[in-house]
Amino acid sequence: MRNRSGLITVAVAIVLVLGGVWIVASDAYGEPEEALAAYDPSLLLIPAYQLDDRALYFFINDRNGFGATYVRKGLFGWKNEFLSWSSLDQKRKYDGFGSVQGHGGTLVYGLTRHGEEWRFEVDGEDAEILNLETLPAEQVQTYRLEGLSVWYAETEEQLDDPEIIYYEKETGEELEPE
Repeated sequence: MRNRSGLITVAVAIVLVLGGVWIVASDAYGEPEEALAAYDPSLLLIPAYQLDDRALYFFINDRNGFGATYVRKGLFGWKNEFLSWSSLDQKRKYDGFGSVQGHGGTLVYGLTRHGEEWRFEVDGEDAEILNLETLPAEQVQTYRLEGLSVWYAETEEQLDDPEIIYYEKETGEELEPE
């Protein structure tokens, strides 16, 4: 009788463990894009990078929301973290310094029409630039992204109030925010 109750306990424990593994694995995917598409298939994904077990994506949702997210690879596959976004300028001007957005306290980013002419520096480090016209032409036209670039900077430590400086690339002259 004792062996039978022990076997039942072990069987229940195995079922619980397998159920937990199934639940954890059920929202993990083979590629980062698949994890994001499963979350929201309407997202226009703008990949920044993929390194080992971490990927950074910018995205446009509902044609008027621009944001960022990280996707991380775990034991069972890729899972997206939280998505943060704000509204896009309806006219897509971004001629000036524009708004600065943050994600998770370690990522600062924005949109600009000056990706080719300006250098962006965040807390003394150069920001990366992603030219959105490298996306498929149909998407660039549909989402009105002509001439736009994403600039972004990441840090290991929290960015409470980052110092952002804009420079003219050709002259090195610091530009004054409007």
